[in-house]
Amino acid sequence: MLCPKCNAPIREGQTVCENCGEPLPEVPDYDDEIVFSNNYDMVYRHIPWRLILPIAAAVLLIIAAIIIYFVINQAGKSTTQPYIPGTLTEATTMPATVKRPKTTVAETTQPTTAPPTTVAPTTIPPVTIAPVTAPPVTTPPTTTDPRTDNEKVQEYAQKSGMIDAIKSTGDENMTVTVTVEQCIVVASYKVNADYTDEGYKDYFDQLTTYYDTLCTNLDRAIYEMRTNTGVSNATLHVVAVDRNGVQFYSRIVD
Repeated sequence: MLCPKCNAPIREGQTVCENCGEPLPEVPDYDDEIVFSNNYDMVYRHIPWRLILPIAAAVLLIIAAIIIYFVINQAGKSTTQPYIPGTLTEATTMPATVKRPKTTVAETTQPTTAPPTTVAPTTIPPVTIAPVTAPPVTTPPTTTDPRTDNEKVQEYAQKSGMIDAIKSTGDENMTVTVTVEQCIVVASYKVNADYTDEGYKDYFDQLTTYYDTLCTNLDRAIYEMRTNTGVSNATLHVVAVDRNGVQFYSRIVD
């Protein structure tokens, strides 16, 4: 036994370590002898004979039972008679309860020749199909529009509100007239100012930008006018002059 504090060897019966003075725990007293190795580790404990004898007796009984089982098994196998060809009649003798099938010979009969059967020809009556008279196809008369292309464009520009919309783009300094000539919607602006006067230069530049925006906005309207009237050459012409009749803007929207 070693001291739990300084690992110094302890003699049997000591209660205090002689090396460090540490009180030693009490060691329980076992009936069985304990053997330690040189490192003082437990190796084994003797098992009492009163436990060994029952275990040994049980093992011997099991071994004896196994030996008896194999002896009986081998003895049973040795009593079986070996198979000798010709000595087993059970395989060749049919039991009395089973009747052998009666063998019959098929009877041979002469084939019977049937007399030929004559079928009378069947006469199919002729089928007559009555002629089918189709009703006459009537084509509705094609109506032609008596209006000219210019009249179509003029009527569409008036009913669609295009003419009124163009006229509303004028102000107190200009007058606007709208006419339709040869399928062309002409929007004429007359500005009450002198184009050659340098004092009005910025004003006329603003008007030019304004007329460009107007033509861009009316481009879709011209496309719809062509689609609805069927006149493919319908266009818009925007022209502007000053008070002296000098033209300073002209653009065709097609």
